[in-house]
Amino acid sequence: MSGALGGYRLDLLVVYGFNWKLPASVLRTPRLGVINVHSSLLPRYRGPAPVLWAIRNGDAEIGLTVHRMDEQFDTGPILAQRGGIALGEDVSPQRLWQRVRPVLDEVLTVALDEVAKGLPGVPQDDAGASYAGFVEPEFSLVDWSRTAVQVHNQVRMFGFMGPDHAPVAEVGGRWLKVLRTRLRPADGIRVQCADAPIWIVESAPAQSPLLVAECSGDALAQCAGLGEDAGNPRRGRDGPDAWTLRCSGHPVRRRAAGTASPSPDPRP
Repeated sequence: MSGALGGYRLDLLVVYGFNWKLPASVLRTPRLGVINVHSSLLPRYRGPAPVLWAIRNGDAEIGLTVHRMDEQFDTGPILAQRGGIALGEDVSPQRLWQRVRPVLDEVLTVALDEVAKGLPGVPQDDAGASYAGFVEPEFSLVDWSRTAVQVHNQVRMFGFMGPDHAPVAEVGGRWLKVLRTRLRPADGIRVQCADAPIWIVESAPAQSPLLVAECSGDALAQCAGLGEDAGNPRRGRDGPDAWTLRCSGHPVRRRAAGTASPSPDPRP
């Protein structure tokens, strides 16, 4: 007999781009279980922001994994996976989705066939696991003491999130939103990093970072690119150990563990 959820009877539930845990009662409801599509080659980059961390780390490509869901984040047995999805220099959700879509069709077809056969999937090797958590708020500030490649990938990562999320940097005594950079000589502003120069080829004016007020016993935190309502921490659904501030009109959540706002899905 199929399970029931919200008045519907379910044989199988397929999840993609959902950043929260499903309760055990939901996992048990479909007759054939719950499967999830994750934008990495698990067990690498478990967690809510695999694409952002792949860009941040300078990975040339990502993969897709379809796995059975359990009560932990992205730890269930693997049903199908495939790599080889190029990220590209100026990666965006729209460009990436064009490359993800055919691979998604392929791995999901294989996974559904495995489920139909009653196969449990291949257990993940925890020894190779890594976690791709929410990006820390302070990472929205460019630190020129990092290497040129690290700064370039930082800009690329925020560029994937959209221009409203661009990191800010102090350049020649003024603050800029850094929208695009290049590692080779280009028309733009040349800045020396720890090991080599980088060229800012697209930017916009930005306000100076401000210190925001203490909240819920947490230490003062610095956030770049602040809007008029910055420094107004408020509690939200994340609980008493979390607070919310707003940067350039969009929310950034900070938890005691140092995590922040979720990443966009590769889909447009």
